[in-house]
Amino acid sequence: MNPSTPNLQSETTRSKQERWIGITFIQTAGMALKLLQSTICCAAIYFHEFYNHFRFEEHDKYLIGSACLFLASKSEENTRRLRDVINVMQKIRFPEREPLNIMSDQYHKFKVIISEHEQMLLRALMFHTTVSHPYKYLMNYAKFLGDILQENEDSMRGIVQMAWTILNDMMPSVLYITHKPNELACGALYVASLLLDLPLKTDEKAQQKWYEEFGVSLETLEKIGKDIADVYEKPLIMPEVMER
Repeated sequence: MNPSTPNLQSETTRSKQERWIGITFIQTAGMALKLLQSTICCAAIYFHEFYNHFRFEEHDKYLIGSACLFLASKSEENTRRLRDVINVMQKIRFPEREPLNIMSDQYHKFKVIISEHEQMLLRALMFHTTVSHPYKYLMNYAKFLGDILQENEDSMRGIVQMAWTILNDMMPSVLYITHKPNELACGALYVASLLLDLPLKTDEKAQQKWYEEFGVSLETLEKIGKDIADVYEKPLIMPEVMER
C-alpha cells in the first residue's frame, strides 16, 4: 500500500480531532488485545486510508477502528477473535458495563455491524491489505547503523528507543500516509538523535551519508523532521467532552 496524498489543507480541525481520537482508540484497544505493534500500526494505516475516502460524519470511528483492528490482526497473522475485539471496544467506550454475552442479541448485532464495516473497509482499501511498517525499517536500519556509525552501543540503543517512541506518537497524525515508511523511520532516527544530542555521524571513509544509504535525501529528512516537530509543537486542542 503506497502513501496517500490527502488534501490536508482542507481538513478541518474537527476532522483532525476525530482522526486523532480514532487512532488513539486503536492504540488503546490494540494494547488491550495484546497485539503486536506492527499490527496496531497496520490498523492505524487502514483507518487513515478509510477516512481519506469518507467523512467522519458518515461512519462511526469506533466501529471502523474495530474493523481495522480485526482485519489487521488477520492480515498480519496476529489473529484475535471478533468477540474479543467487540468486548474491548465496549470496555473502552463504556467501562462501567459488563462484557457482552455472546448469546445476546446485542452481541450478535455488533458482530454483524463490524463484519459489514470490515467489508466496507476492504472496498475502500481496494482489497490491498499489505502494509509496510516504519517499525520494521527502524529495526533494520538500527542494526545497519550500529555496524557503520561511530556510536557506542548504549548511545545507539537510546536513539532507537527514542525513535520508536516518536513513531508511536506520530501514529495518530497523517504522517503515516503522507510519507513512505522508510522515510518516516529515517526521520524518527534523525529527530531522536537531535533530541538526545547524539548526532549520527557517518564514518569519514563512507561514500554516502547514513540516510542516503536508505535512499532518503537530506531535503526529505529535514522535511519529515519539521513535520514531526510540528506535531509536537502544535498539539490539537481537544473538546472537553467527546461523544462516545
